[in-house]
Amino acid sequence: MVYYYFWFLFIVLICMINRPLAVLYLTHKYPFIHKAPFPDNMTQKTPDHRSGVGLVRRLLCIVYDLLLIAALVFIALIPPVVMLTPPVTGTEELRPAFYEGNLLLRLGFYAYLATVVFGFYGWFWTHGGQSLGMKTWGVRVERADGGALSWSDALRRYLWAMVSWVLLGGGFLLSLVRADGLALHDLYSRTRLVRTRGPRPASPPETGEETKNQQT
Repeated sequence: MVYYYFWFLFIVLICMINRPLAVLYLTHKYPFIHKAPFPDNMTQKTPDHRSGVGLVRRLLCIVYDLLLIAALVFIALIPPVVMLTPPVTGTEELRPAFYEGNLLLRLGFYAYLATVVFGFYGWFWTHGGQSLGMKTWGVRVERADGGALSWSDALRRYLWAMVSWVLLGGGFLLSLVRADGLALHDLYSRTRLVRTRGPRPASPPETGEETKNQQT
């Protein structure tokens, strides 16, 4: 397991140094990714200055958000830990009941934490399309047709993003070999990331009449 995560970081490092080399390596090692039945739902074109959210920028947004999510999860842990911790009597070890082997209770606890994290992303995605990390790095999420996400869109993207992570980050690496830069969860959730900050458009050349007016 550790080997695969180091492999993922190695590919990210190659991407930062030489993206064509990373694409060549992935297409050679995993040729099936070009033949996978991905949905063709990206029919709307986006301006060049808004497209092309790379893997590194995606990961920077995630790292920034993780700092906020860690604080949110810490607060969300207080009620269940207090309710599930047995009272201390004598030398009895203090630990929550979900450590005692109750599989159903443990799964419910993990589902609770996943719901808390979804609430974080879902609220931001449906209210402007930007979490705090995405706003910092100039990224916004929108539907494939350019519209704002609904809660159902946010849930679909969140679940498919979990699949991308379960595949040891393979869903994110897909963005390296696709010309449109879309990841696995972008494709199957029918959403995409766009940049909100692009190059400033060049000002139109001044006409002779405008130049004359400025001189006078």
